Amino acid sequence: MPHVEILNLWLYRILRISIGSVFIYSGVVKLADTNGFVRVISQFEFVPEQLLAPVALWLPVIELLAGAGLLFEIPGALTVIFGLLLMFVAVLSYGILNDLDIECGCFSVEEVAARSSVIHAFYRDLAMIGVCLYLYLYRPRHMKNGQFHRIWLIVRGEKRT
Repeated sequence: MPHVEILNLWLYRILRISIGSVFIYSGVVKLADTNGFVRVISQFEFVPEQLLAPVALWLPVIELLAGAGLLFEIPGALTVIFGLLLMFVAVLSYGILNDLDIECGCFSVEEVAARSSVIHAFYRDLAMIGVCLYLYLYRPRHMKNGQFHRIWLIVRGEKRT
């Protein structure tokens, strides 16, 4: 049974670092071209004109901070990422259902094949929601009652006293 715990611990770490890194990258890319991101956001016609610039600035900042927070296991970071993903899926669903021929804007503002980009982003975000659910389910299990410490001792080959 300790091998399963060790495997789960490493899977948890890999998935946490992966999701955190994706959000850091996404935030940095959008911050590098906020004007382009404003154009992408405006295509969805959700955000009022006067709020486009603040949203195009603050959304990537939130992504960047939440991604970094997840890397360092700062409480609340996973919840923020989960909430962002739910919002992204809702917006992408709107784009798909209304057959909008737009760029996703998820990682770069110049994504190719706009329609397939939105569909791929929708499924990618659903997969990341699944990963977040795993992280939610596994996180309390490996941290409660000193279990994380016990697993760490097993990894190091020490016996618990």
